[in-house]
Amino acid sequence: MWFIAVASLVFKPALAEICGDGLLNELRARLGGAENAIGDVLGMPSPINAPFATEHIKPLAVVAPKSAGEIASILGLAAECNIPVAVRSNHGHSYIGQSTVQDGIVVHMASFQDVQIEHIDGEWIASVGGGVNHGHLYDTLSEHTPPLTVPAGACRSVGLSGLIQGGGYGLLAVNHGLTCDRVVSADVVVWQPGSGESLVTGLNRSGQGQYSLVHATERNEHAELLFALRGGLGGNYGVVTRWQLRAVAKPSNVTQLSIWFPASLPGPMIKVMKWLRQNDASGGTPLWAQFWFPRNAKGAQLRVMCHCWGSCEPCVLPLSVLRSFHVSSTSDRESVSSISVLDFDPFRSSEAWSSTFSVTQGRPDMRVFSMYFDDATLLKDEGIAVLFSAMQNASHAGISELFMQLDFHAGAMTRKHNTAFGHREPGWFNQVYATGTGVGPSRWSKRAWSTLLPFARATTGTEIMGYGNYIDSDKRESPRGFFASDADYARVQNAKCAYNPQEVFKIPRLAHMQVPLPATCHATRALLP
Repeated sequence: MWFIAVASLVFKPALAEICGDGLLNELRARLGGAENAIGDVLGMPSPINAPFATEHIKPLAVVAPKSAGEIASILGLAAECNIPVAVRSNHGHSYIGQSTVQDGIVVHMASFQDVQIEHIDGEWIASVGGGVNHGHLYDTLSEHTPPLTVPAGACRSVGLSGLIQGGGYGLLAVNHGLTCDRVVSADVVVWQPGSGESLVTGLNRSGQGQYSLVHATERNEHAELLFALRGGLGGNYGVVTRWQLRAVAKPSNVTQLSIWFPASLPGPMIKVMKWLRQNDASGGTPLWAQFWFPRNAKGAQLRVMCHCWGSCEPCVLPLSVLRSFHVSSTSDRESVSSISVLDFDPFRSSEAWSSTFSVTQGRPDMRVFSMYFDDATLLKDEGIAVLFSAMQNASHAGISELFMQLDFHAGAMTRKHNTAFGHREPGWFNQVYATGTGVGPSRWSKRAWSTLLPFARATTGTEIMGYGNYIDSDKRESPRGFFASDADYARVQNAKCAYNPQEVFKIPRLAHMQVPLPATCHATRALLP
């Protein structure tokens, strides 16, 4: 068996038949017999990372449920038949292929696309279906009166559910926090130990539990589930059918500036990084800032954005100060740009990303990783030097593209919330990408990891801290580094024990990167049907 721990089990002939040749027919029956609700791909594009494309990993079935009840029925069948389940919004942006599973069931959330907006207790609340992506959400909120938005990512095709469960950085994070910080409640299909109203009678072998829809808030009996869903890594707890988030007023404009810093002169780069921290610590105008390191970098491009709600006057002075930090460069590119004011566009920062990777076409092998860095470690000559060193020696055969982003971790990102995403210390965090064919991307990525390792922030157990939406499976032995404390890690383990003790979402090739059940969960597991 793949993932249900059962001491002894005798299948009834009918169940053995259902879990064998009759499985697809059983799925159709549970989905109302709709022929277009089950298939091999259901029109979904292939996952963005080539190793997990449909020609390499073939699910047993892809299903498109239309209700929470159908999801509960599918999960019940999967648990009975020991078949793993992967949940997917649409494009499959998981870098390690969590949106597909060999010989398992992919639950395609195509029917959970509605976005509703309510004004409750002085706040705008966006109620968002579990299959909605950024593009649909941003467009719908922008058309509202008044125009609204949420702090989220900068790629239209990324699903909101995956982003929230990894944390959710974005252009407005410095102003309003991560996406997971805005979540007030969630509707989730989870396993329940025989309590509550069941959405499916299904094939419960002993009647000691069922999959049901629960509503999780910060103050009800499912508060720990909501804690885990907000930044505790996807593919662990349940299937979210709806999120409720606190929306914010959409910025009218964004003021931006870019500066090129040559690698040979780290001093000015360190000065501007220290000034950004001082501005943040003193309560100055919130600034989103990111350094871009290209392949074999001879310099780094700093991009700074200041968002405007009405007047952009508060942005003028800090950007003017930053502009004074530029130095002459021998590079053939402009060393500093003019300060420009543009209409707010949450996807503008993804233009470089989009030019490198096409969402609608097949892609090469993609390797990513992320780390956090403290000011004390990074803001010195040797710290800056190691950033450039990591991007060198990119001559491995098969590499087509690579780059590193280093983001300023400040402002509302560092405010503590009751979420599983606990990386709230001021500092910097990077995302490192390598794409290509063969072993080139993997070899280069591991070398860059080793180069940066001595400067990265680590847990008390020496696990390197990282951002859960840039998850890597070839450099880590567990997901511990994606959690800021042992206490947070224990809480998500206990939440998984309570809501997914059968580990129905456990994908064998990724088991080491999914939240493990705690040792104390064995008593609960012994009661499973």
